[in-house]
Amino acid sequence: MSNKLKTIAAVTQPRQHHVPAKARAPLTQEERKEKTEASAQRQSEMNADVQAIIDDIFDCANTLASKYDKKLRGGAHMVHKQTEVNPYNAFKSEKVAELREAGTPMNAGNIHKTFHQEYVELFKGDKAALVARHEQNREAPPVRRATPRARVQDFPNMVHNMEMLLSGLALRVGVEGFFVVVRNNTDCNCEPFWYFTSSELRQYMPLAVRKHWDTAQVGMKLEAFALAGCDTLNLLRTAPQKAAQVKMEIRDRILQMLVEITGNPNAQVAYVNHEEDIVFKYDKWCNPSELTTSLPVLRKLLNAIKSGECKFKRLSVAELKARKDKYEEDIAAGRITGKQHNPRSDIGKKRKRTTDVEEPDDVAVPPPEKRRKAPSQPAAPKKTSQRKPLAKKSANQPAAKPRARAKLKTTAAGRENRDDDTTRAALARLKSGKAPGSRGGQAFKSRAIISSDDEDDDSAAPAAGAMVVVDVAASSTSSTSSAADPAPVVIDALAA
Repeated sequence: MSNKLKTIAAVTQPRQHHVPAKARAPLTQEERKEKTEASAQRQSEMNADVQAIIDDIFDCANTLASKYDKKLRGGAHMVHKQTEVNPYNAFKSEKVAELREAGTPMNAGNIHKTFHQEYVELFKGDKAALVARHEQNREAPPVRRATPRARVQDFPNMVHNMEMLLSGLALRVGVEGFFVVVRNNTDCNCEPFWYFTSSELRQYMPLAVRKHWDTAQVGMKLEAFALAGCDTLNLLRTAPQKAAQVKMEIRDRILQMLVEITGNPNAQVAYVNHEEDIVFKYDKWCNPSELTTSLPVLRKLLNAIKSGECKFKRLSVAELKARKDKYEEDIAAGRITGKQHNPRSDIGKKRKRTTDVEEPDDVAVPPPEKRRKAPSQPAAPKKTSQRKPLAKKSANQPAAKPRARAKLKTTAAGRENRDDDTTRAALARLKSGKAPGSRGGQAFKSRAIISSDDEDDDSAAPAAGAMVVVDVAASSTSSTSSAADPAPVVIDALAA
């Protein structure tokens, strides 16, 4: 605890900067020469001592080699493994394993005498395959020999470990699952083993598959599939079914190679237009669905794809240009046909004729107007904001006192629309000949239309440039010959 506290205190304290050492005085030429001679003398003494030790080691090794009848050199080969595999050593290693499995073990000398001629008759490809198998076996993790007794012991132990791992994961993390273990060879005599983390999961399986679920039957089918080498062809019965399975695997392998060489995970083979896009251009690359149903031929093609003999090749720029030129020459010569387009859907039908009027090319034709959806209900008639004409007053009737105008709670947009309608109506009357002042002896009273809410006084003078409505009233001296009622007139206050 005390050491921990000291460490924490040391960390929390500020870092101490050491005082820089003083620069040494430069050496003179004589001092530098003496120092060099002393270093050389010390190095020579060290080399002499190391050489004496090496001589003693060699003397000791010679003594031990003569005493035990061993070679003086060659121990490095026993310590360091050989990196390059010899084909003959790979051949002998494989023969040793085969003889051990057969129960007739043999030493290296007898193997050389018995099977040397067989190795001589091997081809170069067979020797390369021997080396590849030997490297694969050497890289595999070492295991003990699989005897019948060892298999009987390993199976229950490994199953128990898997149960503990899955149950522990379910307790710590909160997962549910199951596993099944079946054998894949006849050397191991064990039945299929199932394990479910809960009984409810076992009961759910029939509901999940929506069919009859028998755990024992499913385990037996999995075991049969594993004993068949995990190959679906061994489970199929008829030749057409097996051929279809091999063709499907060929298509999958071709797509995988195409993705690898292009680097595009979404690459697809054009099987819809395969004849025009693939066969006409590249030749000898037929659709896998059109291949023969002979299983030996299909297996040969599948093995060639797996081994890499049949593969895609990335063409260079020159090769691609040469292939395109040859393809165009073949089309021009009629040896092959180009890509065929689908016929038009309106073949044999009459088409609409255009007008005989020819329009110049430089005249821009306006785009057609878009159709607007007809309203479901008729539009309401627009309301006009024109003022009604004032009633005609008699000559003896006194003028009425103007009432105070109430505040209008309208928006600015509404006021502008109202003013515009009133202005247009007044201008129309002015143009028709009813100009203001054409009648004599009339009294005029004006009030501003555009005013703020604060200006409610009718006696206030209108602002400069404001539009003014003039109410025309008949005076006592006016003549009675006018038949129409006077109408309000709009004039410009600034012009007046």
